[in-house]
Amino acid sequence: PEFLPLLKDSQAGVRSNAAFALGGIRAEAKAAVPLLIPLLKDSDADVRSSAAFALGNIGAETKTVVPLLISLLKDSDTDVRRSAALALGNIGAEAKSTEPLLAPLIPLLKDSDANVRSNTASILGRIRAEAKAAVPLLISLLKDSDTDVRSSAANALGLIGAEAKAAIPELIPLLKDSNPEVRSNAAFTLGLIGAEAKTVVPLLIPLLKDSDADVRSSAASALGDIGVEAKAAVAELIPLLKDKDSDPGGVRSSAAFALGNIGAEAKTAVPALISLLKDDSKDLRRTTADALGNIGAGAKTAVPALISLLKDPYTEVRWSAAGALNAIAVNIQANTISPPELELLIREFESALKILEEPQAQFSEEVIGTMRSSIDALKAKINAH
Repeated sequence: PEFLPLLKDSQAGVRSNAAFALGGIRAEAKAAVPLLIPLLKDSDADVRSSAAFALGNIGAETKTVVPLLISLLKDSDTDVRRSAALALGNIGAEAKSTEPLLAPLIPLLKDSDANVRSNTASILGRIRAEAKAAVPLLISLLKDSDTDVRSSAANALGLIGAEAKAAIPELIPLLKDSNPEVRSNAAFTLGLIGAEAKTVVPLLIPLLKDSDADVRSSAASALGDIGVEAKAAVAELIPLLKDKDSDPGGVRSSAAFALGNIGAEAKTAVPALISLLKDDSKDLRRTTADALGNIGAGAKTAVPALISLLKDPYTEVRWSAAGALNAIAVNIQANTISPPELELLIREFESALKILEEPQAQFSEEVIGTMRSSIDALKAKINAH
C-alpha cells in the first residue's frame, strides 16, 4: 500500500521505481492495477517500461491491459517495447483463454518494423502450443531479411512444439545460415519439435563440428530431444564430451544429455561419460549421471564411479547418482551376463545400498527401497541358476 501514492508522484523517477517495486511483489500487488494502467501512457519512457513490467508480473486482467500493451510494441523506446513484450508473454503464458491475446498479436507479425515482428514472435513463443494459429505466419518469418526476426521466429516455433511440425522444411535451410545465432536457433527449434523432426538428423550431425560453440551445443541438444531416432549421431556426439567449450553447461553438457536421451543405443559412449563424473562442474556431473541412468544396463561399468558420487558435496548430484544406479540395477538382465559378473554387480549394489541407508545421507525411502528390491531380484536370479 505504501507504494500506491508514489505512482502519482510528480517525479518520473519515483513513479518508475514504485511501479517496478510493485512488479516485484507480483500477484499481491493486484490492488495497484487501476493506478498502473494509466502509466502505460506516461510521458516518461522509464515509467511506461516499469508499468508494463509490473502489469505483466502481477498478471493483470487480460481484456483490460492487453490492447494497451500491444500498442507499446510500437513505442519509440527499446526498453518499453521489450517490457511490453515480456508482459504480454507472461499474461499469455498464464491466461486461461489466449484468444483475446492472439487475435490482435498475429497481424503484428506482418508489421513494417522489424522490432515489432521480432517481439511479437517472442510473445507467441511464450504462449506455446496455444499459439498454433500463428505457425503459418511464423514460418514465413524464417525468410525475413532481419536476423533477429528470423531467430525469434525460429525460437517461437520451437516453443510451440509439435504443433509447429509444418515448419520443418523451412527450418532446414536455416541450419546453413551465415549467422551462427540463426543456425543455433534453427537446430534448437527442430529439437523442440521433437521426434517429428527425425528426418533432419543427418543434417544436424554436421553441425556438431560447427565452429560456433552455441551451434554445436544446440545441435547436440536437438539430437537429444529427438531421442532414440537420433542414434546415428552417437559416434559424432562422443568426441563432444571433450569439447574445448569453456561453458560447463554448454557443448559437453548438451552432448551428455543427447547420449542419455538416445538411451541404450548410446552404450558405446559409457567410457567417455564415466570420465565426466569427475568434472569440476557439479551440473555436468549431474547431467552425466542422469545420462548413464538413461542408458541403463549398458552403463553397468559406470557403477563404481556412480557409487563415489553418492558422497558428492552437492545434493542434486547425489540424487542423480542414486537415480542412475537404480536405473541400471532395475534394467540388468541376469541371463545376459556371467554369474561371476552378476555376483560382482550385486556386491557393488550392496555397497551402494549401505551409503543410501546412512541417516546423514538423507535419501528417500523410495530410492532405498528400489535398490533393495533390485538386489533381491538379482540374487533370486543367481539362485535360480
